[in-house]
Amino acid sequence: MNSLGPRAFLLLFVCGWAAAAAPENPEARKVYDHNYKWLSQFPTNFIVTNVRGENDSQYPERRQAALDLLRKQHDITTVPELMDELARRSFLSGDICDTLGEWRAKKALPLLREVSADKKRPRAVRHKAADAVKLISTSVAEAPAPSRPSY
Repeated sequence: MNSLGPRAFLLLFVCGWAAAAAPENPEARKVYDHNYKWLSQFPTNFIVTNVRGENDSQYPERRQAALDLLRKQHDITTVPELMDELARRSFLSGDICDTLGEWRAKKALPLLREVSADKKRPRAVRHKAADAVKLISTSVAEAPAPSRPSY
C-alpha cells in the first residue's frame, strides 16, 4: 500500500474535525454532549485546560466540547491558551482560528499571520487563519470617525 493513502485519510479525518462543531457519529455525539453538559458547570479556567491534549487522538470529543463552550462564553482571557493550542497544530486549529477572529483577538494577529503563510498546515486551516487576520485587521481599521457638529 502506498504511504500517501493513510496520510490522506488522516488529513481528511483531521480536517473533518476542524470543520465541525460537534461530531456526527452518534456514539461520538453522545460523548460530546455529555462532556459539554459536564464542562458547562465549571469555571472558564478549568474549561480551557480541557482544550489541550497530548495528541490529536486524546479525548477529541471533550476537547471539541470545551472549545465550543469557550466560544459561547466569549472569555478573551483564554486567548493565550488557544494560541498555544494553535501553535501546537492541534486538530482544533481551524475552529481556534475562527474563534480568535470572532473575538477580534489582536494579540493573536502575529500567530494567525504565521499560520496563514505556513504551507505545512492544511489548506482549510490556512484559509481560516487568513480570514481571521482580515476580520481582526478590518475591525480595527473601520472604526467610525467622530462626526463633526454642524452649525
